[in-house]
Amino acid sequence: MSGFKDLSHDDQIARVTVLAERLSKNYFDEVSSIELINFEFNATFRVRSGPNQYALRLNINSLRTEENIRAEIAFIDFLGRTTSVNVPRPVPAKSGEFIVTATMDTLDRPVNAVMYSWLQGSEIGDDPSVEHLFALGASMAQIHKAVANFELPEGATLPEFDDFFWRTQDFLFSIYSKLEEGQKRTLNQARQAIEAISRRFFDRDLKIVIHADLHGWNLMWDAGAIAIFDFDDSGIGLPIQDLATALYYLDTDEQDIALLDGYRSVAPVPEYSEIEMEALLLQRRMLLLNYLYETSNREHQELLPKYLEETMKRASNFLIKIEK
Repeated sequence: MSGFKDLSHDDQIARVTVLAERLSKNYFDEVSSIELINFEFNATFRVRSGPNQYALRLNINSLRTEENIRAEIAFIDFLGRTTSVNVPRPVPAKSGEFIVTATMDTLDRPVNAVMYSWLQGSEIGDDPSVEHLFALGASMAQIHKAVANFELPEGATLPEFDDFFWRTQDFLFSIYSKLEEGQKRTLNQARQAIEAISRRFFDRDLKIVIHADLHGWNLMWDAGAIAIFDFDDSGIGLPIQDLATALYYLDTDEQDIALLDGYRSVAPVPEYSEIEMEALLLQRRMLLLNYLYETSNREHQELLPKYLEETMKRASNFLIKIEK
C-alpha cells in the first residue's frame, strides 16, 4: 500500500476529507456540511452544524503530541479570557475532551483533531496593509505581556525554541540530508553563526510562550479588527523570535515600520542589531527549507529547488557580512 506522502494531491485531499467527515461526528450529532478550506501543513475544514460553523483542524503533517495540543488549547483559552486579542475558542467533543484521535490507512501514525469556534472575516494573506500590520504588532505585544502570568496546566507541554530547529527533526545536516556537501557546509557555517547570536538572546531575555507563526495566512480581518489563529507552532521562546518570524514574511520597509510601531504602541520593542535580526530571518528561512524536505504536501515539495537556490544565496551573503 502506498503511503500518504506518495499519493497525488487530489488523493490526499480525498483521504483527509473522509477522515474529517468521520471525526466531526465526535463533536456534533448533525453536520450539514464539511468544506476543506486549507490543506498546507495540516488540513482545516469549515464544519456547519445547525446555524453555527466551526473550524476543524487535522494534524496531518504535524507531529505535535497530545500534551503539546493540550498546551496550545490552554494558551488560546488563557488569551481569550485575559486579553482583548481576538482568538478562536476551543470546542469540546461530545465526550468532553478537546482532542479526538483517529487513524488513516495511508498514514503510519494517528491523526489528532481539534475543533475551534469560527472566526468571521477574511484571511489577510500575502499582502498585509500597514493597518493590518499595526494591529498585528499591537496584538503580539499584548500576548507577550499577558503570558508573563501564564502557566501550563498539568499534562501540557510545549517545545522550547532554544535549539536551531525548534525541536523539529533535522533534514539538513543529519543522515537524512539530501544536500550536496558544498551546500551543507555553507548552511552549517550560517547555522553556527545564528546559534551564537541566538544564545546571546536566550542569556539576556525571559522565555515565554509565543505563537511562533504570525503571518498573513494565520490572521483574519473583520470590520477593522484583527484575529489570530493557528497556534499549532506555539512553543516556549522569546518575544524577539515571534517578532522576527512576523518580519520574515514582509516585503517593504513601510510594512516593517507598521508592525514595529504597532508593537511599540503597547510595549517596548525587543532590542536587536541589524545583523542579529538578519540571523533570525535566515534561521526562519532555513527552518522552512527543512520543512520542505520533510513535508508530504505535494505542492510544497515542488517549491524546493527554487527555495533552496535562494536560501544558498542568502546564507552566503550573511556569511560575508559577519566575516567583515
